[in-house]
Amino acid sequence: AYNAANDTIAGTTTTDSNGTYGFTLMPGSYYLIFDTPAGYARTLADQGADATDSDASTAAGRTANVTLTSGGSNVTIDAGFYQPASISDFVWNDIDADGQQDVGETGLDGMTVTLYRPGFGADGIAGNADDALAVTSTTTSSGGAYSFTGLRPGTYQVNFGSLAGYSRTLADQEADASDSDANVFTGQTGNIVLAPGAANTTTDAGYYQPASIGDFVWNDLDADGQQDVGEPGLNGVNVTLYRPGFGADGIAGNADDSLAVSSTTSSGGGAYNFTSLRPGSYQIEFGTYAGFVRTLLDQGADASDSDANVATGLTGTVSLAAGATN
Repeated sequence: AYNAANDTIAGTTTTDSNGTYGFTLMPGSYYLIFDTPAGYARTLADQGADATDSDASTAAGRTANVTLTSGGSNVTIDAGFYQPASISDFVWNDIDADGQQDVGETGLDGMTVTLYRPGFGADGIAGNADDALAVTSTTTSSGGAYSFTGLRPGTYQVNFGSLAGYSRTLADQEADASDSDANVFTGQTGNIVLAPGAANTTTDAGYYQPASIGDFVWNDLDADGQQDVGEPGLNGVNVTLYRPGFGADGIAGNADDSLAVSSTTSSGGGAYNFTSLRPGSYQIEFGTYAGFVRTLLDQGADASDSDANVATGLTGTVSLAAGATN
């Protein structure tokens, strides 16, 4: 307890096993400073009824001035403390884009990671203007690591930003300790509920380098299966991309495993292109074209031959590594 008039100490005490304390003081004006016990942080001040709220400021533990009259007593000056929680893990390069952290897949530095507490915001008070704003943000470093510490118990969400040359991998594939928790489109995780003193170390995100497949469809004037000088491209041919056993969503075992990933039409002189692809094995189907038939398959150099099966229009399997361009 301090004398408000001159900031001198009027008394010091320690709380008992029930957390109670007391001072016997002369009439006058006083304020209290509550020390912080090890492993705890000060809670929000002045929330709700004075008899049950915390009166110690979160920054210094100081209360407002309290005036005592002769014979009077004040039994409403108290302080609340909580055990801070934390969220931490890392962002990694998911080389095979399977949504799981495999041996040899390294962390990615320089990723912005932002923490939200929906409905409470940075000040931890519901109903304020900052309820939808970020609590704090950080950047991955030292091998893709990030950490948010000193958090109030409650419900949080983490947003993993974008990184040049990378796309987010599949979310929620198998074990939570080693999967990616970031939504593929938004980078946002689901709700993370933190109990007092809890440490969540399983909230992470995987990214991969997209690959691409492209080339062109041409008029093989001499039908020799090789692209010769002067043989022009053919516009308007349907080209369809498949990823056998995975389908468009990239997840094995789903109903769409045999369906097309994407399709396009040759244009600009017979060109086609599929971009932003996950690493893996693909097949391409070249459709029919009025007045034409498919030329010979696999004649000579691969860079200039035809890869489409004469009868079906399907290519063999095309394996794409992360970041590769076929």
